[in-house]
Amino acid sequence: MTFATDMRAMFDSLTGDLGNSVTFKDVTSETYDPATGENTRTTDDQDANVGGPFGYESRFVDGDLILESDRKIYLSAEGLSWAPEVDERVVHNTQTYVIVRVTEFEAQDTMIGWELQIR
Repeated sequence: MTFATDMRAMFDSLTGDLGNSVTFKDVTSETYDPATGENTRTTDDQDANVGGPFGYESRFVDGDLILESDRKIYLSAEGLSWAPEVDERVVHNTQTYVIVRVTEFEAQDTMIGWELQIR
C-alpha cells in the first residue's frame, strides 16, 4: 500500500463508518424581486457523506479565525466530481452552515479529501 492509498482509506473510514449525510448547496444565481423585497436563490445541491461535524479543541479557538461555535467536517474525494468551495452552504440535519475555510489533503498527486471549517 502506498501512503496515498492509506490516506484515502482513512478518509473513507471517517466518512463511511462514522459519517453523516449532508447536502452541499452552491448558490448558482440570485434574483431580487422588488415587489416582495425578497431575494430568490437558485442552488445546485450535492449530497455526500462526511465525517463530523466535530468541534474544535479549545486550544485552537482564537476568537478570530476559529470561533467557539465553528465545526469541522471531513469530506472524501472518492467518487466526487466536484470540490467544495468557501461560501457554499452545508445542511446537516436541520442546521445550515457556511464553509469558511477549505483545506485540501493530497498525497502523491492524488486528491484524498478536504477538511472544511463550517460556521
